[in-house]
Amino acid sequence: MVALSQELKNSQVLLAIAPQDKMDIACEKLEKEAGKNSWWVVEPSSGGNGQKIVARKIGGKEKQEFLAGGGQAEMAVARILLEKQPDLILLSDVGRLVPKNGLAITRFVHYLSSRLRTQDKKAVLAFSAEDLDEDLLKDVALFCDKTIRLE
Repeated sequence: MVALSQELKNSQVLLAIAPQDKMDIACEKLEKEAGKNSWWVVEPSSGGNGQKIVARKIGGKEKQEFLAGGGQAEMAVARILLEKQPDLILLSDVGRLVPKNGLAITRFVHYLSSRLRTQDKKAVLAFSAEDLDEDLLKDVALFCDKTIRLE
């Protein structure tokens, strides 16, 4: 596995791609390497009231929940950046955070990339390889500094 800390030295927004059947393992490895400083994970989950987006501090118990839906992933990330001031956000399985629609995914990555750059923050955007066709990969990669494949 590529060393996350090494890749982030020269990159602000890193696109990480893993096969769907290895996505959970890849995200766990990324999270372990992220360490216990102020990095956050934003991930989709389902609860009693339907779909939610959960943000939690890596290595800590603090978490926030957001309702999922149109624009909620952007709102969740914006609130975390504003309220928690993390150095890095690890977004696990971005294809599950936003509607499975190439334009929605591209807009989300563009929004996030712009927001991170203006605040001098970093992010790892983890995607399932199955969620990115060749055209979508090209579009999303435009807003990222580097693309790595996690196996």
